[in-house]
Amino acid sequence: MPVVNFLFRIYLYLLSLLPFWMLYLYSDFLAFLAYSIIRYRRHEVLDNLRKAFPEQTEKQRKRIARRFYRNLTDVILEMIKTPRLSEEQLAQRVKIKNLDLLNQFYSEKRSVIGIFAHLFSWEWVGYCANMSIRQRPYVVIKPMKNPFFNNYITGIRTHFTKDYLVHLRETMKVIIENKNDTCVYWIAADQSPPRQEVSFWTPFFGQDTPFSLGIEKVAKRFDMGVIYCHIRRSSRRGHYELEFQLVMDHTHDSADFAITEKVARLIEDNIRQDPTNWLWSHRRWKYRREDMEAKTYSA
Repeated sequence: MPVVNFLFRIYLYLLSLLPFWMLYLYSDFLAFLAYSIIRYRRHEVLDNLRKAFPEQTEKQRKRIARRFYRNLTDVILEMIKTPRLSEEQLAQRVKIKNLDLLNQFYSEKRSVIGIFAHLFSWEWVGYCANMSIRQRPYVVIKPMKNPFFNNYITGIRTHFTKDYLVHLRETMKVIIENKNDTCVYWIAADQSPPRQEVSFWTPFFGQDTPFSLGIEKVAKRFDMGVIYCHIRRSSRRGHYELEFQLVMDHTHDSADFAITEKVARLIEDNIRQDPTNWLWSHRRWKYRREDMEAKTYSA
């Protein structure tokens, strides 16, 4: 296995040396391979699209799926390319809007929870956001199960900003340790919560969908501001835009579920603007409300 990992690292290194025009040609090939030959999670992708867009024809949904695979392979190769880029080169590919929103929280010496969804390219957008803000950034992550890929991805994620990754289980500890500092905690909010933590359901693409209440509970406990990272793909391949949007300013006395509900709406609206740009290959609707025995709360 060490030999295989070593050879694979060489392969990844050689890929990172390719110019962008060649990288995207290779991406087109990989996307065709993934969708038409290997059919990587194709059943899950099309099943999710049928649930999300029942009004569309199968032909329309397959068109979205094919474009999704190209966007997915683009992002994977862009991430591999990251260590060969300078901060200036990366900043040219991500345009940031409404940075004043973060600066306002900084001037008030208040920490913020920054919510994002797995829209392409959340990795590049995250790097550029960390390089642009005045606060100390932390990214809440769930480590990958494969040690090789986890170490490789961690190396890329810390290429521009060191010591900012926080394991999901350590989130509260880190927030308490930094309660006197001004920080931004980036957290993905579009993943299914663990089964034992399911307690809130809301319509998401017309499906009863569980969302974690963890972000809301933390924000209210520390009266942290909550913002949403609206990500969109530019008309130029390999270029993206990030716009910071306010979810809620003072959260301590906010109504129960108000933050989580608004986040769900913002994520859905963001996805609907370009459905090809979301990670359809994960099982977002793996739980059915009627099958869950735990007490739940409706929006």
